Amino acid sequence: MSQKYYCFDRFEMLAFLPKKYNKVLEIGCGEGVFLQQLNQMSEKWGIEPSKEAADKAVKIADKILIGSYNDCLSQLPDEFFDLIICNDVIEHMVDYDFFFSSIKQKMSDNGCLIGSIPNVRFYKNLFNLLIKKDWLYKAEGGILDKTHVRFFTKKSFYNILIEHNFTIDLYYGINSFVYKSASSIKSFIRIIMLSLIILISFGWYSDIQYLQYGFKIKVNKNE
Repeated sequence: MSQKYYCFDRFEMLAFLPKKYNKVLEIGCGEGVFLQQLNQMSEKWGIEPSKEAADKAVKIADKILIGSYNDCLSQLPDEFFDLIICNDVIEHMVDYDFFFSSIKQKMSDNGCLIGSIPNVRFYKNLFNLLIKKDWLYKAEGGILDKTHVRFFTKKSFYNILIEHNFTIDLYYGINSFVYKSASSIKSFIRIIMLSLIILISFGWYSDIQYLQYGFKIKVNKNE
Protein backbone atom coordinates (compact mmCIF):
# COMPACT_ATOMS: atom_id res chain seq x y z
CA MET A 1 0.00 0.00 0.00
CA SER A 2 1.19 3.54 -0.74
CA GLN A 3 1.56 6.10 2.04
CA LYS A 4 -1.56 7.94 0.78
CA TYR A 5 -3.71 4.94 1.73
CA TYR A 6 -3.04 5.57 5.43
CA CYS A 7 -3.38 9.34 5.64
CA PHE A 8 -6.87 10.37 4.49
CA ASP A 9 -8.23 13.27 6.56
CA ARG A 10 -11.91 12.22 6.23
CA PHE A 11 -13.26 15.69 7.00
CA GLU A 12 -16.76 14.56 6.00
CA MET A 13 -16.86 12.24 9.03
CA LEU A 14 -16.47 15.06 11.55
CA ALA A 15 -20.22 15.73 11.26
CA PHE A 16 -20.91 12.30 12.80
CA LEU A 17 -18.93 12.95 15.98
CA PRO A 18 -20.84 13.28 19.27
CA LYS A 19 -20.63 16.61 21.08
CA LYS A 20 -18.74 15.11 24.00
CA TYR A 21 -16.32 12.21 24.24
CA ASN A 22 -13.37 11.36 26.45
CA LYS A 23 -12.06 7.93 25.48
CA VAL A 24 -11.67 7.20 21.78
CA LEU A 25 -10.77 4.11 19.80
CA GLU A 26 -10.19 4.26 16.05
CA ILE A 27 -10.04 0.90 14.29
CA GLY A 28 -7.84 1.16 11.21
CA CYS A 29 -6.39 4.49 12.29
CA GLY A 30 -3.65 4.59 9.65
CA GLU A 31 -1.14 7.31 10.46
CA GLY A 32 -3.55 8.95 12.90
CA VAL A 33 -4.68 11.80 10.64
CA PHE A 34 -8.33 11.56 11.69
CA LEU A 35 -7.44 11.12 15.38
CA GLN A 36 -5.42 14.32 15.18
CA GLN A 37 -8.59 16.27 14.34
CA LEU A 38 -10.41 15.14 17.49
CA ASN A 39 -10.73 16.77 20.90
CA GLN A 40 -7.15 17.17 22.10
CA MET A 41 -8.20 16.48 25.71
CA SER A 42 -9.55 13.02 24.86
CA GLU A 43 -7.65 9.78 25.43
CA LYS A 44 -6.96 8.30 22.01
CA TRP A 45 -6.40 4.65 21.15
CA GLY A 46 -5.82 3.19 17.72
CA ILE A 47 -5.68 -0.20 16.03
CA GLU A 48 -3.63 -0.45 12.84
CA PRO A 49 -2.40 -3.54 10.92
CA SER A 50 0.39 -1.65 9.11
CA LYS A 51 3.45 -1.23 11.33
CA GLU A 52 4.78 1.59 9.16
CA ALA A 53 1.55 3.58 9.57
CA ALA A 54 1.27 2.67 13.27
CA ASP A 55 4.78 4.03 13.91
CA LYS A 56 3.52 7.44 12.79
CA ALA A 57 0.18 7.21 14.60
CA VAL A 58 1.93 6.56 17.91
CA LYS A 59 3.05 10.19 17.88
CA ILE A 60 -0.61 11.28 17.93
CA ALA A 61 -2.43 8.61 19.95
CA ASP A 62 -1.98 7.66 23.59
CA LYS A 63 -1.90 3.97 22.71
CA ILE A 64 -1.52 2.12 19.41
CA LEU A 65 -2.14 -1.60 18.99
CA ILE A 66 -0.59 -3.20 15.90
CA GLY A 67 -2.65 -5.88 14.20
CA SER A 68 -6.18 -6.57 13.03
CA TYR A 69 -9.26 -5.95 15.15
CA ASN A 70 -9.46 -9.64 16.07
CA ASP A 71 -5.77 -9.68 16.99
CA CYS A 72 -6.12 -6.74 19.36
CA LEU A 73 -9.59 -7.36 20.81
CA SER A 74 -8.35 -8.97 24.04
CA GLN A 75 -6.17 -5.91 24.74
CA LEU A 76 -9.15 -3.54 24.73
CA PRO A 77 -10.76 -2.78 28.12
CA ASP A 78 -14.47 -3.57 28.51
CA GLU A 79 -17.10 -0.80 28.82
CA PHE A 80 -14.38 1.82 28.32
CA PHE A 81 -14.75 3.77 25.07
CA ASP A 82 -17.44 6.42 24.60
CA LEU A 83 -16.44 6.89 20.96
CA ILE A 84 -15.36 4.17 18.53
CA ILE A 85 -14.46 5.01 14.94
CA CYS A 86 -14.32 2.64 11.97
CA ASN A 87 -14.02 4.63 8.75
CA ASP A 88 -14.09 2.24 5.77
CA VAL A 89 -13.04 -0.73 7.91
CA ILE A 90 -15.99 -3.14 8.12
CA GLU A 91 -15.74 -4.12 4.45
CA HIS A 92 -12.29 -5.57 5.25
CA MET A 93 -13.69 -7.90 7.93
CA VAL A 94 -14.50 -11.51 7.11
CA ASP A 95 -16.92 -11.78 10.03
CA TYR A 96 -18.65 -8.45 10.54
CA ASP A 97 -21.26 -10.16 12.73
CA PHE A 98 -18.55 -10.96 15.25
CA PHE A 99 -17.34 -7.36 15.11
CA PHE A 100 -20.75 -5.88 15.88
CA SER A 101 -21.36 -8.38 18.67
CA SER A 102 -17.96 -8.00 20.34
CA ILE A 103 -17.54 -4.24 20.00
CA LYS A 104 -20.54 -3.66 22.25
CA GLN A 105 -18.54 -5.02 25.17
CA LYS A 106 -15.95 -2.28 24.68
CA MET A 107 -18.43 0.62 24.57
CA SER A 108 -19.42 2.62 27.64
CA ASP A 109 -23.10 2.98 28.55
CA ASN A 110 -23.55 6.17 26.54
CA GLY A 111 -20.92 5.37 23.94
CA CYS A 112 -21.40 5.54 20.20
CA LEU A 113 -19.84 4.03 17.11
CA ILE A 114 -19.29 6.11 13.99
CA GLY A 115 -17.96 5.03 10.65
CA SER A 116 -18.44 4.67 6.93
CA ILE A 117 -18.84 1.90 4.39
CA PRO A 118 -18.35 1.99 0.59
CA ASN A 119 -21.56 1.95 -1.42
CA VAL A 120 -21.45 -0.91 -3.91
CA ARG A 121 -24.34 0.75 -5.81
CA PHE A 122 -22.23 3.83 -6.59
CA TYR A 123 -22.97 4.71 -10.21
CA LYS A 124 -19.42 4.07 -11.50
CA ASN A 125 -19.44 0.59 -10.05
CA LEU A 126 -22.87 -0.13 -11.55
CA PHE A 127 -21.74 1.21 -14.93
CA ASN A 128 -18.72 -1.10 -14.96
CA LEU A 129 -20.86 -4.07 -13.94
CA LEU A 130 -23.93 -3.55 -16.13
CA ILE A 131 -22.48 -1.83 -19.19
CA LYS A 132 -18.85 -2.92 -19.31
CA LYS A 133 -19.68 -6.34 -17.79
CA ASP A 134 -16.66 -5.92 -15.55
CA TRP A 135 -15.88 -6.41 -11.86
CA LEU A 136 -12.20 -5.53 -11.71
CA TYR A 137 -10.44 -5.44 -8.36
CA LYS A 138 -7.78 -2.78 -7.91
CA ALA A 139 -4.48 -2.71 -6.08
CA GLU A 140 -5.66 -0.15 -3.54
CA GLY A 141 -8.48 2.26 -2.87
CA GLY A 142 -12.00 2.46 -4.24
CA ILE A 143 -15.01 0.21 -3.86
CA LEU A 144 -13.26 -2.76 -5.48
CA ASP A 145 -10.12 -2.56 -3.40
CA LYS A 146 -8.46 -6.00 -3.42
CA THR A 147 -8.59 -6.08 0.38
CA HIS A 148 -12.39 -5.71 0.50
CA VAL A 149 -14.14 -8.95 1.38
CA ARG A 150 -17.66 -7.57 1.97
CA PHE A 151 -19.92 -5.29 -0.05
CA PHE A 152 -22.89 -3.26 1.17
CA THR A 153 -25.78 -1.19 -0.11
CA LYS A 154 -27.61 1.43 1.90
CA LYS A 155 -30.43 -1.02 2.57
CA SER A 156 -28.34 -4.09 3.36
CA PHE A 157 -26.12 -2.28 5.85
CA TYR A 158 -29.11 -0.66 7.54
CA ASN A 159 -30.63 -4.11 8.03
CA ILE A 160 -27.37 -5.40 9.52
CA LEU A 161 -27.38 -2.60 12.10
CA ILE A 162 -30.99 -3.35 13.02
CA GLU A 163 -30.29 -7.08 13.28
CA HIS A 164 -27.52 -6.33 15.76
CA ASN A 165 -29.91 -4.19 17.77
CA PHE A 166 -28.22 -0.82 17.37
CA THR A 167 -30.04 2.49 17.64
CA ILE A 168 -29.27 4.55 14.53
CA ASP A 169 -28.71 8.23 15.28
CA LEU A 170 -27.36 9.23 11.86
CA TYR A 171 -27.18 7.39 8.56
CA TYR A 172 -26.78 9.11 5.21
CA GLY A 173 -24.77 9.22 2.00
CA ILE A 174 -21.44 11.05 1.84
CA ASN A 175 -19.13 12.10 -1.01
CA SER A 176 -21.87 12.66 -3.56
CA PHE A 177 -20.83 12.91 -7.19
CA VAL A 178 -23.84 15.10 -7.97
CA TYR A 179 -22.66 17.87 -5.67
CA LYS A 180 -19.04 17.60 -6.78
CA SER A 181 -17.70 20.52 -8.80
CA ALA A 182 -17.35 19.69 -12.48
CA SER A 183 -13.69 19.72 -13.48
CA SER A 184 -14.33 19.15 -17.18
CA ILE A 185 -17.10 19.07 -19.78
CA LYS A 186 -17.14 15.27 -19.48
CA SER A 187 -17.68 15.35 -15.72
CA PHE A 188 -20.32 18.09 -16.13
CA ILE A 189 -22.28 15.89 -18.54
CA ARG A 190 -22.03 12.97 -16.09
CA ILE A 191 -23.41 15.13 -13.29
CA ILE A 192 -26.34 16.26 -15.44
CA MET A 193 -27.15 12.71 -16.56
CA LEU A 194 -26.93 11.34 -13.03
CA SER A 195 -29.14 14.14 -11.73
CA LEU A 196 -31.73 13.39 -14.42
CA ILE A 197 -31.77 9.69 -13.50
CA ILE A 198 -32.40 10.56 -9.87
CA LEU A 199 -35.06 13.11 -10.81
CA ILE A 200 -36.90 10.85 -13.26
CA SER A 201 -36.94 8.01 -10.71
CA PHE A 202 -38.41 10.40 -8.08
CA GLY A 203 -35.38 9.77 -5.91
CA TRP A 204 -35.57 5.96 -6.09
CA TYR A 205 -32.00 5.82 -7.45
CA SER A 206 -30.64 8.65 -5.32
CA ASP A 207 -28.28 6.21 -3.57
CA ILE A 208 -26.16 5.71 -6.70
CA GLN A 209 -24.67 9.20 -6.32
CA TYR A 210 -22.89 8.38 -3.04
CA LEU A 211 -19.45 6.83 -2.87
CA GLN A 212 -20.00 5.93 0.80
CA TYR A 213 -22.53 5.93 3.61
CA GLY A 214 -21.70 7.35 7.02
CA PHE A 215 -23.34 6.32 10.27
CA LYS A 216 -23.52 7.01 13.98
CA ILE A 217 -25.03 4.25 16.14
CA LYS A 218 -25.51 3.36 19.78
CA VAL A 219 -26.26 0.14 21.63
CA ASN A 220 -29.99 -0.38 22.10
CA LYS A 221 -30.51 -0.47 25.87
CA ASN A 222 -33.58 -2.68 25.44
CA GLU A 223 -31.65 -5.59 23.94
